[in-house]
Amino acid sequence: MVIDPMTAFLNWFTALSPDHRRRLAHIFFVCTARDTGEMLADPRSSHDRFLNYFTRPDFPLRVVARVFTVRTLFDLLLIHRKELVTNPGKWIPGYTPENMISLDTHLWNKVYTSWGALRSREMSDRILHTWASGVLTKKPSKT
Repeated sequence: MVIDPMTAFLNWFTALSPDHRRRLAHIFFVCTARDTGEMLADPRSSHDRFLNYFTRPDFPLRVVARVFTVRTLFDLLLIHRKELVTNPGKWIPGYTPENMISLDTHLWNKVYTSWGALRSREMSDRILHTWASGVLTKKPSKT
């Protein structure tokens, strides 16, 4: 049975260590912030903000766009983890080597490997586009 991409992502994300979830969520917001104030928000609040962002009810196009955005940015962050770790303060405001788990450690490599597995299954292009077509063509339920 294939799980929809949103559920598969949430299962993957919540299986990560709390520190990895918090750091990925914070870097996600650094990449997507509309203003500097959002970029410099307390990293400890990023995890809950990210889950609220990803799971909040919305109209279908915005739900699909969020899933595509998350997949694309997590690709960037995990595939290019070695470039980001070279000088995290340059790429991630407020981060220094002392307060950031090195993106090239064994644990980050495990996160990258598990991301690759998810990316080749439930978040593959084929599955993601099939799911998106279903979401975008589904008739709204009457309440």
